[in-house]
Amino acid sequence: MLSMTTLTVLDPIDQQICDQIQKQAQQMTRAFIQMCQTVYFAKLTFQRTELKAIQESLEWTATTATSYAKVGEFIADIEPSNLDLLDCNTIKALCYEKFQPILERLKSERLTVAEVRQEMTQINRVC
Repeated sequence: MLSMTTLTVLDPIDQQICDQIQKQAQQMTRAFIQMCQTVYFAKLTFQRTELKAIQESLEWTATTATSYAKVGEFIADIEPSNLDLLDCNTIKALCYEKFQPILERLKSERLTVAEVRQEMTQINRVC
């Protein structure tokens, strides 16, 4: 994410494009979070045959639904607005037990992609 000092050197057209990208990235992250939470809810509440019918209607494999449900499970207790600064790939990468300390922080604060990735790197060095 660009810092505010970097943004001040952009001309008005570049600033407008940057603002548009930031808004769209946030919308994409929110939509991704909602979908993952819905798939997780469906996996918890639907019968296996109902879930299979949904997967088939979307032309998903079982692993596709499982990966979205996994994300939904890992982020279930996190306020979606605390994930706004993250991209979908970073959120998916966080969905492992070893990253639980980061997920715990996200329950009470917003972190940037750079902050999350730095902490992930530190955890990976220890593991």
